[in-house]
Parts: sequence; structure tokens; C-alpha cells
Amino acid sequence: MAAFAGGAPAQSAERPDVRAGDAWQFAVYYGTPSRTPNRVWLVQSVLDDAIVGTENGQPLRLTRDLNPRDSPVIEQSGTE
Repeated sequence: MAAFAGGAPAQSAERPDVRAGDAWQFAVYYGTPSRTPNRVWLVQSVLDDAIVGTENGQPLRLTRDLNPRDSPVIEQSGTE
């Protein structure tokens, strides 16, 4: 019986093709589960290093991998 000490092999995925006008609706909840969307991301522009849009009408900035950089609930402007 051989042991595999290296862990699981890394997986990769293609970066999503995001365009101005794209939108996502999703539910975020703490405690009581909900399927009712309470967040809406709307893409306004796609830059080389960021995606700019709105979250429920408030400014939103995402990385090109769709990770929040600045949003109504997250502020990370000073960190890259």
C-alpha cells in the first residue's frame, strides 16, 4: 500500500469572459438560509486589471478573477 504525500493535484480553470452589461444575482445570508437574491452585481466596464460595476447600486470593483476588491461590504483599495 503506497501513501501519496503530495496532496491533491492542482486544478485550473479558464478566466470567465466578462463583458459590460453582465449581471449576477445571488443570496448572501448569515444564520437563516435564504434562496432569495439580495445582492446584484452589474458590470459597467472591464479593464486590464479589474472589473468595475455596482453591487445593489453601490460602487463595486472586482479582480479579473471575480474576487471582490472594493464593494459596499469590503474595502481593500490599498492592497494589491
